[in-house]
Amino acid sequence: MSASPKSKLNDQLPQNFDNYFPLSFKKSNYWIGVASWDHVMRGKDLGIAQIGHGKQNGLSKMKQSDLIIYYSPRPTLNSKDPLQVFSAIGQITDNEIYQVDEGNFKPFRRNVLYFKAQQVHIKPLIEELNFIKNKTRWGYSFRFGLLQISSQDFATIAKSMDTKWPNQN
Repeated sequence: MSASPKSKLNDQLPQNFDNYFPLSFKKSNYWIGVASWDHVMRGKDLGIAQIGHGKQNGLSKMKQSDLIIYYSPRPTLNSKDPLQVFSAIGQITDNEIYQVDEGNFKPFRRNVLYFKAQQVHIKPLIEELNFIKNKTRWGYSFRFGLLQISSQDFATIAKSMDTKWPNQN
């Protein structure tokens, strides 16, 4: 009998999740932001985080050195097609929240250093993630656009994304 996907993932993760992160991340909070894939890629190119269609509230919960993973339910904002991937991972680099003027749109942003990582589909991870309480209606967990998660859940996702931490080859 072969091992279940859940047990295979457990075998690949460190037993002590605190040892998975570089020392500088130990006092961080861990977040998941929700945005369409194209918005995440634009944010990654600009080196910024933007939450809740540019609202300030979510960003104000984060602090310098916090870590964020973006979950992208769809490829574009108005797409009906599902994508359902963890699309980017990074670290908040300072405590500044600033607003930019894009004409009719004036979003708030924070600066982020994004790490090299692979995008991964959420479905193989659902059983492992403790913040997802209802494993059959798992999408409900992402409804507010920003959620704080445990270091264990963050490590599970980051490891599956094959994240390259700073100063790591």
